[in-house]
Amino acid sequence: MRKRLVGFGFLLFFFFFISGILLAHGIVLWIAYYVAFGPHGPRAPVSPPGQGLKVFLATMGLVGVAGVITLAIRALGAWSPSIFPWVPCILSLPTIV
Repeated sequence: MRKRLVGFGFLLFFFFFISGILLAHGIVLWIAYYVAFGPHGPRAPVSPPGQGLKVFLATMGLVGVAGVITLAIRALGAWSPSIFPWVPCILSLPTIV
């Protein structure tokens, strides 16, 4: 007598598992269709034309302002030679041009 590779219980479980996935997938597709094309009609665009360019330019402007503020703070700050004790020694070395 040969052994069965897969039991009947597993096959039954597998069938209901797959059918449940397909049913859930169908429900999700129905909901997505209803949201997109329900009784209210097709969805309107989220943003008006040209909005992406405005957002990009505003973002680049704010990044530039942040950079200017960072450079101004660094320029006004005092340089501490105690953090880098070897820097004055290197700066005093003769340069070869």
